[in-house]
Amino acid sequence: SARLRQPCRGAMVAPRGALLGALALFCLAAAITPAAAIPSARMLDSMLGDVEDSKLWVLLVAGSSGYMNYRHQADVCHAYQIVVNKHGVPKEQVVTMLYNDVVKSFFNTRKGSMYNEPRGSDVYSGVDIDYSGKQITPNNFLAILRGDAASMQGVGTGRVIASGPTDRVFVYFADHGAPGFLAFPSKLLLVPVQLYARDLIRTLKAMHGAGKYGSMVLYVEACESGSVFNGLLPSNISAMAVTAAAPQEPSMACYYNNTLGTFLGDCFSNHWLEHEDSSPDSAETIGDQVAKVRAATNTSHVCVYGDLSLAALPAASFLGAGNSGAVGAIKSTGAVEAVGAVGATGAVAGASHVSSRDVVLESLRRQLLDAQEALGGYTRSLPAVEEDADEDAEDEEAMPRSVESPRERVHRITRMLRREEKANRRADKTFREIAASLAGGRYTHAANKEGAVEKLLVPEPQPPRTRCHGPKVEDFDCLEAAVAAVTKSCGAFSDYSLQYAGVVQRACDSGYSAGAIAAAAQEACTRGGKRGKAQRKGACSAATQADCDAGPACTWCVSAAVPSMCYTLAKAAKLPPAIFKCDAKTE
Repeated sequence: SARLRQPCRGAMVAPRGALLGALALFCLAAAITPAAAIPSARMLDSMLGDVEDSKLWVLLVAGSSGYMNYRHQADVCHAYQIVVNKHGVPKEQVVTMLYNDVVKSFFNTRKGSMYNEPRGSDVYSGVDIDYSGKQITPNNFLAILRGDAASMQGVGTGRVIASGPTDRVFVYFADHGAPGFLAFPSKLLLVPVQLYARDLIRTLKAMHGAGKYGSMVLYVEACESGSVFNGLLPSNISAMAVTAAAPQEPSMACYYNNTLGTFLGDCFSNHWLEHEDSSPDSAETIGDQVAKVRAATNTSHVCVYGDLSLAALPAASFLGAGNSGAVGAIKSTGAVEAVGAVGATGAVAGASHVSSRDVVLESLRRQLLDAQEALGGYTRSLPAVEEDADEDAEDEEAMPRSVESPRERVHRITRMLRREEKANRRADKTFREIAASLAGGRYTHAANKEGAVEKLLVPEPQPPRTRCHGPKVEDFDCLEAAVAAVTKSCGAFSDYSLQYAGVVQRACDSGYSAGAIAAAAQEACTRGGKRGKAQRKGACSAATQADCDAGPACTWCVSAAVPSMCYTLAKAAKLPPAIFKCDAKTE
């Protein structure tokens, strides 16, 4: 396509000259960041000269798993096709991290393929994946980025970003996020699932100090992605970050597809990827591209951080120079249909984008409308969900049989939808109780308490000029400890409940201690004899070794790799003995 498809906004701004685009970005940045300076002509000449003599390295990361996160893996595969097959970056200089479960998912009606836009082609074909499955972790990501080949020996391909002092590095990351961290997948919760901003920034600083790169540009697609760099990424380490969303807002998913039953892409990512597909301007700068993508993305606020002088460099410096006009290696057959009305009722036909937090809920609603339409609007005798049903249970009801009648499909999707709705209501209630418990310990007057609760639940609105540069995340010690405590008491965050990680962050930065937050979470998730999700599934949650071992089906396990904690005997028996030492392995 010769134009940028826009599910979320109007026409794109007209192309501009390379230097003008860069200056426009600098002027905009200067308006919100007074310290930002426009580089001199001599500085630009020096930077462009360095680019010609350096090597380009690319790290592509999809940090999520599960079919409903289809779009993240499709985004990354599309990016691979652009940098390798369109722009000619050598494969040996591109490292790809992809959980790689979507393409073979039972729910994928086009197994072996992935699509990133309506009427699009298969973006999965020909993608070389270096790391997949349980190898997609924060620690592995940081090791690969900093070129730590020793740490990656025996893991995946073992390939890392082996960049030097004059090399350029481009990082593209697509996943979920929350204030102060980016998310990684983990079904067993035996490894950290958060990449905290301070760990990423420390790595970038160390790489710069050790001469591991000459310049670096990062594109990050995630909710609250601005919080990972706002006030944290220095302007003097030759690294620039572009984020899909401001520090206190979600990013948006786009392109729901009836055939696949999920969203194909993310608005910010699709805007820059499709722009790269169609852009004929080899002289376009990073500043040009960001300005155009920012104008296209009116569903969230694209933010820029770090060394803004890099915006004057050609986009080709970080995406490859290119030697073809199209992504030739992508299969031209099997394109999926355009997004149309979901069903005769039209209940959600007008929604072309949705918050990443609501993708599961919205996808199930659309699937149900589609299934009901196939039955002529059938809505009778829909199944109920028991009060104590586990909303995340992966039982036979959630998995379609190989042969499923239209009526059975309606019943199955309805069960899944009602479980999702119930889980979301529980998350709403749980975090309101946590906020109320914290506020109750500080305020006695009802009005003051309610005001404090709302401040914890809802981020303070920022005016447009400072939306990208509002209050930064301050207390990472508290944030890490409190997130771990909440997860332990209430179960892992879901795609939906990740929005409430902001409650934890705001509590920490408002002076509440990690211990107070942990106590509030334990109270909210065990009140009235009802235990949190982890406990309902038979997990053990004692905070001390003595209390844990006192449980008839629990054991305390010590590890140098992750925090020591209480496990069920069944789970302890499956832990690798080389990493975990448990007090007991069997009943």
